Amino acid sequence: MGLDIDKSRWPIVVFTFRASKDSKQVIDAYLNAYEKLLSRGEPFLSVTQIVDFHAKDIAHAAAVGKWVKANTRLLQNYCMGVAVVKSSELVRYALSSFDLISPMPVPHCFAEDLPEALEWAEVRVEGKKTMSEFGGEVAGGP
Repeated sequence: MGLDIDKSRWPIVVFTFRASKDSKQVIDAYLNAYEKLLSRGEPFLSVTQIVDFHAKDIAHAAAVGKWVKANTRLLQNYCMGVAVVKSSELVRYALSSFDLISPMPVPHCFAEDLPEALEWAEVRVEGKKTMSEFGGEVAGGP
């Protein structure tokens, strides 16, 4: 389908986007999976890796921004952070634009590769046990 979800590192969940003819369907599946995670009522942290991204996909990605705004409170309650792998120049551009228009309401970072994103996530899981300890972090922060 274009989206792999790996929960084997729980509470870290790794989303991997792959090229798909129907990027809207993939984005919808991503948002549905996120809603299921939030409905568990347990803290988690997500890592998103975009393996293949095309200019046409940017329009569909706007749905994520709307979803984030609509789900800000749930994200702040249960999502300990978001790490996104910047896998290409187009992804870097899209992420920068997205962060300016609709910043994530939780701690987040833009990593150069999957190991860096996982390290960022693991540090948060190991060192911070409650949501209140995550306050004040900014994108790319320690």
